[in-house]
Amino acid sequence: MLSNKIAVITGGNGNVARATASELAKQGAKIVLLVRNNLSNAKTFISTLSGSGHQVLEADVTDTASLKLAASQINQCDILVNCAGYTETISPSELHKLTDEIFDKIVGVNLHGTYVTIREFSDLLKATGNGLIVNITSAAGLRASASNLAYGASKAGIDLLTKSLAVSLAPDVRVISIAPGYLEDGVSGTNVTPERREWMASITPMNRVGTAKEVADAIVAYATVIKFTTGAIIVLDGGRTL
Repeated sequence: MLSNKIAVITGGNGNVARATASELAKQGAKIVLLVRNNLSNAKTFISTLSGSGHQVLEADVTDTASLKLAASQINQCDILVNCAGYTETISPSELHKLTDEIFDKIVGVNLHGTYVTIREFSDLLKATGNGLIVNITSAAGLRASASNLAYGASKAGIDLLTKSLAVSLAPDVRVISIAPGYLEDGVSGTNVTPERREWMASITPMNRVGTAKEVADAIVAYATVIKFTTGAIIVLDGGRTL
């Protein structure tokens, strides 16, 4: 369904990015993974994907020059998936631990990095006449939670960015956010313990946590069959934020 389409995915060494690459490749898309380190590891992974013509490019979402270079190295971008993210485990009550440096790094990677990536790939996306941007945000950006304050704020900011760009880039480019809840595997540098996973499942209406593949499946759906949607925040949290 996505033959002749090129999907650019940031944060290419992460669980959600790799699940997304796998599922989009199965639909015929050619994958361009953007990674800031561990290129050899990413190349090993990409060699396992369905189809051919996939590639790995070195780029850091906090380094505009590297994003410009990556965009110049491809001549087509139909789908852009912004998976790059960062956080640190700090309770909202521990304000003294959330230093300027940590706050700025989280917002710099998550919010500023997402914006700059979209800006640098926007011309390629517009040129398709049917581009799609998927921003991976978080249920933590939808309400007060136990997550790092800077992380939740940065994800909420991306959701507003999504809505604003959905208007300004229409009709040539659709823009959506996918906001996962707690996932089986850690994202953005967090560590998941079995005890934490079980506790999160117990307070979730669907009585389990989500998976990276379920996030990827949602992306595939909006890339292939759900096409009359833009500016939406799709929540994949098993009802946790209800």
